[in-house]
Amino acid sequence: MNELIQTEVLVIGCGVAGGTAALRLADLGIPVTVVTSAREPHESNTYYAQGGIIYKGAGDSSKKLEQDILAAGAGLSHPEMVRILSEEGPGLVESILLERLAVPFERDENGELSLVREGAHHLSRIIHSTDATGKAIEIALLNVLSAHPNVTLLTGVTAVDLLTPGHHSRNRLSVYDPPSCVGAYLLDQASGRVVRCLSKKPCWPAAAWGKFSFALPIRPVRAAMAWPWRSAPAPG
Repeated sequence: MNELIQTEVLVIGCGVAGGTAALRLADLGIPVTVVTSAREPHESNTYYAQGGIIYKGAGDSSKKLEQDILAAGAGLSHPEMVRILSEEGPGLVESILLERLAVPFERDENGELSLVREGAHHLSRIIHSTDATGKAIEIALLNVLSAHPNVTLLTGVTAVDLLTPGHHSRNRLSVYDPPSCVGAYLLDQASGRVVRCLSKKPCWPAAAWGKFSFALPIRPVRAAMAWPWRSAPAPG
């Protein structure tokens, strides 16, 4: 591995969140580098997710889905996030998982998607792949990513720190500049070397925080909070 990697977009983690982000960008013609600390790229939270995923049932609507999610959240759900999920989620499941990835969800004898009812849902809107839905999604996603000309997938590579000018610049006054991120330091597990990856747009899925936070010499919870704070723009 080169001591310096340059890419348009760096995605840390290749579960359904990171992998989908990488795929959407790659389909737009943007070169993407995806890194995962696992030796086998499928090793992710997504791969071990068992239950189904929300789609849409007969007579369903975004409003009905929104009401079910808010009821299940018992007042703890962010209303705006629930609205976005309810309005955009089913359509994205169709365009990405069904059409782009062709995930082998269960179907009935007529070839129609098998819809089941789970949890707090008031109607059948859940699609699944036996009891290993996450596995089916992850394998389908990786098959497409691995063959995509705009995607570089690096395994056995651990993100150990973000490259933030305010903390790594030779100019001491850079600490006063607005927070920004230009990439990450990556540990190549095979060689034991730490390399730099410069990226115009870094991206790290939420599930990835638990993976790389243990590489930092502070408590995991604090590490997971420190990375996004350091790279985020100033409030307001």
